[in-house]
Amino acid sequence: MTAVMNQPMAGDLETRFAHARKPDPIAASETTSSGISIDGVSMVFPGAGNAPAAVALENVSFEAASGQFCVLLGPSGCGKSTLLQMVAGLARPTSGTVSVNGRVVNGPGMDRTLVFQEYGLFPWLNVLENVMFGLANKGIAKEESRVIAQRWIQVVHLDGSEGKYPHQLSGGMRQRVAIARALAVEPRTLLMDEPFGALDQFTRISMQKQIAEIWTMTRKTILFVTHSIDEALLLGDRIIALTPSPGRVRAIIDLPGERPRTQQDLINKREYIDIKRDLIEMFETPAEYQ
Repeated sequence: MTAVMNQPMAGDLETRFAHARKPDPIAASETTSSGISIDGVSMVFPGAGNAPAAVALENVSFEAASGQFCVLLGPSGCGKSTLLQMVAGLARPTSGTVSVNGRVVNGPGMDRTLVFQEYGLFPWLNVLENVMFGLANKGIAKEESRVIAQRWIQVVHLDGSEGKYPHQLSGGMRQRVAIARALAVEPRTLLMDEPFGALDQFTRISMQKQIAEIWTMTRKTILFVTHSIDEALLLGDRIIALTPSPGRVRAIIDLPGERPRTQQDLINKREYIDIKRDLIEMFETPAEYQ
């Protein structure tokens, strides 16, 4: 699309980006009883000393239905991880409401688990013990915890590595342990903060396939943070595209077609080629010209 500087682009972009919709405020009557609801959320961090306050998020509203794979997509500093921390109960918004499964989030809960980019494994525990850790916190007996942990270790294809310690594992294997640990406690909602960002491209592709398989098997509600347009298109049912700081919802895109998708789908299928082109164009265009 040819853009004319200093002229609003809304008309052309609205026409071509028909699969996206502008976010509307979520009325109380429209809030789903299950899944994730973000309603009018803003986050302001106070400045140090005489420094001005930093607005990280501004009036963000969207929903992710129960069992949906929802992707937060945007540049660094747009508040994606802050949103994820709010859903996890690790941070509270300055204004607005965060609800999960019909309940306002006021703190962490075992119904939500968070997977970080940094893995977060305990170096003094082996693979089996790391996966069992959350089960002990739930008060599950040791032998039952061992059986549950072993099952999830098999799901992430790490059977045979139960006795290894984190320093003996590759980055991809460590992340699989972190995912198994998160899933072992049977959360309804899985929160993933750029979990594959530190991996090489080949390992990343393998892990993307694995998380798609896990979603197909469990149908967990997943809220997934990424900078990668391709990753969002590959994994998501819904993409929440955020503006640069302060983060606002620029578009909500419900992706067509069946899941799981493949890398070949993104290359060969016109609907994904068009969405990728429009996302790139949208992120290259200042929000005030959309």
